[in-house]
Amino acid sequence: VARRGRLDAVVAAAAVVGGGSPLWATPDEVLDELWEVDAKGVWTTAAATVPHLLASPEPHLARFVGIASAAGEHGLFGLAAYTAVKHAVVGITRSAAFMYGPQGVRVNAVAPGGVATGIGGGTVRDVLLGDLPVFWVKDPTDLVVAMTAKPTSRVPCQAAIKGDSPRCR
Repeated sequence: VARRGRLDAVVAAAAVVGGGSPLWATPDEVLDELWEVDAKGVWTTAAATVPHLLASPEPHLARFVGIASAAGEHGLFGLAAYTAVKHAVVGITRSAAFMYGPQGVRVNAVAPGGVATGIGGGTVRDVLLGDLPVFWVKDPTDLVVAMTAKPTSRVPCQAAIKGDSPRCR
């Protein structure tokens, strides 16, 4: 902001995956790390950047995108803690959209399915799903983040864009 004089788009994308055990067997340390990185990461990114988006000379072109997960829309087997924090990301994003949308800032959550990021030493398919079938393991560059963050996007405020939808394949 100091260098360019404004901030037009923000993508809060930091995340970790943890769990893989029953809810009652998930260690507190795993839950704490998920909350700290996944949910609080979106929260603190929004807190640090939304004031700059609102102060933009053209706030109606400003965008904030929080990376949620398909887990933020439905549960995932053995990943109750991860599912809970991704629901929190969707909630944070919806609340921010409700608060800042009327001022022109578009706020959205992108909820991809399995993405080949290498988290945990392999793709989500390798680490979490083994041989179970999934619709699509996407490359991170295929996500719709760029489409929702650009000023000409027609994505409405508060949409949770689901990357695991057959329409996104």
